[in-house]
Amino acid sequence: MRPLVYETSFRDFIAVEEYLPQRAFVQAYGFVPAGDVKVDYALFLGNGPNINDNPEEGQTGVDTTDSFLVGGRLGIRVGEWKAGLSATRDHFNTAPFELEPGNAIDLQQLTRRRLGADLSFAWNEYSFEAEIIDVSYDDDRPDISEDKRFYYATLGYRASERLMLYGSYWVTREHGVELIEPDRAASVKQRVIVPTIGISYQMRESLMLKAQYAPVDIEARIPSQDLEQEIEFDHLSAAVSVVF
Repeated sequence: MRPLVYETSFRDFIAVEEYLPQRAFVQAYGFVPAGDVKVDYALFLGNGPNINDNPEEGQTGVDTTDSFLVGGRLGIRVGEWKAGLSATRDHFNTAPFELEPGNAIDLQQLTRRRLGADLSFAWNEYSFEAEIIDVSYDDDRPDISEDKRFYYATLGYRASERLMLYGSYWVTREHGVELIEPDRAASVKQRVIVPTIGISYQMRESLMLKAQYAPVDIEARIPSQDLEQEIEFDHLSAAVSVVF
């Protein structure tokens, strides 16, 4: 499994698309050498998240607004060390909802910003990578928050030429608005914590065996309703990778 927000199979309980840009139709990237240092850059432009998926509302697959997604990354590489900062900006529309009866809220062209930082390096038999993504919305309302944050860190150890061991820690913290009745919504807070360990063994040049174990803890709260829910389960996966 990839870290939480990169694993699209988790989209049922994590707002995966809110952490990562999903569409870009123009992109430029490269690097500039400066002695022993390489400066990486990337710039991209794409559609916003307001894509029509209802045929009754017109052509599907097109942006329903005149706003764009803009973003980029600036990083440095020194030997086996790499670090960078990234950012995106777009606008998000929400469907009308009510926090209180008769008080309809319709948030349109809500500015969304993603800020990210990443670090990775390799040293002898060890490898390390970490990242943090912060998602913020300009909602300007004390009773509503859509802000989110994700971070992870992974430490790997190559025990032999064929055997790789690793441990990782993933956390998401999300604020959002969910329907609790057909015409009423409430502010929701959710936290997902996943420590995980894994192993991979290369039996042959084209054949690799993998296994991973992760205890998952999901906590959700609706403060206005004084409701809390916690779900815990264990995830065990195994795979065989074949390269042709």
